Amino acid sequence: MNTINDSIARQKHQSSEDYLKVLIVDDEPMVHDITELILKNFKYKNHKLKLVNAYSAAEAREILAAESPFALILLDVIMETDDAGLTLARYIREELKDPLVRIILRTGQPGMVPQRQVMREYEIDDYKEKSELTSEKFDSAVTAAIRTYLGFQSLEQSRRGLACILDAVRDVEATDVEETIANRILDQIESVTDRNDKKTNSMGALLVSVDEKQSSRIITGRGNYGNIHDSALDTIEDASIKDLIQQGLSSGGTLSDEHHILTSLLTRNGERYLAYFEDEKEFGDVERYLVELYSSHMKASLDNKMLNQELIDTQIEIISTLSEVIESRSGETGLHVRRVGELCYMMADNLGFDEEKLDLIMFASPLHDIGKVGISDAILNKPGRLTPEEFELMKAHAQIGYDILKTSHKSLLKLGADICLQHHERWDGKGYPNGLAKDEICIEAQICAVADVLDAVKSKRVYKDAMPLDQALGIIKEGRGTQFNPEIVDILIDNKATVEEIYNQLDDE
Repeated sequence: MNTINDSIARQKHQSSEDYLKVLIVDDEPMVHDITELILKNFKYKNHKLKLVNAYSAAEAREILAAESPFALILLDVIMETDDAGLTLARYIREELKDPLVRIILRTGQPGMVPQRQVMREYEIDDYKEKSELTSEKFDSAVTAAIRTYLGFQSLEQSRRGLACILDAVRDVEATDVEETIANRILDQIESVTDRNDKKTNSMGALLVSVDEKQSSRIITGRGNYGNIHDSALDTIEDASIKDLIQQGLSSGGTLSDEHHILTSLLTRNGERYLAYFEDEKEFGDVERYLVELYSSHMKASLDNKMLNQELIDTQIEIISTLSEVIESRSGETGLHVRRVGELCYMMADNLGFDEEKLDLIMFASPLHDIGKVGISDAILNKPGRLTPEEFELMKAHAQIGYDILKTSHKSLLKLGADICLQHHERWDGKGYPNGLAKDEICIEAQICAVADVLDAVKSKRVYKDAMPLDQALGIIKEGRGTQFNPEIVDILIDNKATVEEIYNQLDDE
C-alpha cells in the first residue's frame, strides 16, 4: 500500500488515544477501588482503559444493554446469588451473543467454582483467585486479555469489511453505474472502515470527480466538509488538503497515512473518482487494507459492468438494425419494430413485469418477423390479397424465425425465438403454426400479437391504407377473447392515451 509523502502528510491532527471499556462486576467496593488503582495508568499501545463499575449481576446487565461494546469484563462469581457471575457470563455469550469481550473470572472462594468446568461451560477466558492477584500479575492478565480482544476485533472488522466489499460489488452489478458511484461510494467506504455509525465530529470525507479534460470537481462532502456540494476543488481552503487530493488524483491508486485515506476509482468509459477521508482518530492497518481491497474489487466490477453493458448495447443495436432491415423488405420503415417494442413494454409494465423482463420484451419483440428473411419479395410486397398457397408460404416465417434464433443461449435471443414462433397463435387455439391456445402461448408472444396487429392495421402497407387509431383499437377489441388475451386487450384500450403518445413521439422522429 502506498503512503503519503511525509512532507505532505504532516497535518495538524492531535494524536487521539482510543479508550477501551472495562466493566468491573463485584459486590465488594474495596475490590473496585483496588482494581481502579492498579489500572489507573494502564496503556496498551495507543489504548487506554475506561473503567465502568457494577456492584451486582443485575446492574451489570443494565450497563451491558446500554453501553456495549466492552473489551473486558472482570467478573466476580458470588454476588446476589452463589452463581450470579456464571449466570451473567452465560447471558453475555448466549443472549447478547458477544464472542469478542474477554471475561476474567475473579473469585475469593475457588473451591466453589471448579476452574476446568467453568472455563469450558461458560466460555470464560481466564480464571484468577483474588488472593493471587498481585499488581504485576493482574496487569499481565489484563494485558493478555486486551491483546486478545484487539486481535479478535481486527478479525471481526476484516470479516465485516469483506462482507461490505461483497455487498458493494453486488450493488454495482444490480444498480445503474453512475448512481452507484455518485451517491453510494462514500457510504460503502465508511461501511468498509466500520466508521459509518461513529458519532464523531473529527471525521471528514469528500468525493471528487475528474472529467475528460482532467478538471477536478467536488461532488459531495461529509462531516467536516458537509457544507460542500458540487463545488470546485478550490473550495477547500487548506492548501495541504488540496495537495493531498491532487496527489491522490495523480496516483490513480490508494494512498494513506494514520489520519488520511485516498482511493481512486477509474471506469472503462474514462470517468474517474477520488474518495478522500480524514479523521483525528487513526486509521488502522486493517482499515487501510480493506479500503485498498475495496478499490481494486470495485475497479474490476465497474470494468465488468461497463464491458457487459457494451455487449448488451451492441447486441440490442444489431437486433434493432436486423429487424429494421427485414421490415424494409416489405416496404415498411424501421418504425414498425420500434413501435411494437414500445407498445409491448407498456402492456408488460401494466401486467407487472419487473425491470429486467420489461427490457427483454422491449428488445426481443422487434424480432417477431425476422423469419421473413426466408419469404420471397414477391409475396412480401404483393399489393393484393395472398392466395391460399401464398399465405401458407407466408405462415412459414414464424418457424423460420424460431429456427434462426433457437440455438442461442442469450436470454434476449431465446425470448425472440419464442416470440417468433408464437406471435401468430390465437387465444382460441385457431392460430399457427402449432394451434396453441390461451396459456400454452408464452405471455410475451401474447403481448406481441396485440402490438403487432395494432400497428399493422393502423399503418400503411403496400396492400392497404393507414387506419385511424380508434378504428384500429376497435379491430383489436373485436378479437378480445378469440384472437387475443382479454386482459391484454383491456390494458391496451385503457391506456389509449399512452398509445397515442408512443405514435406521436415515434412519428415525429
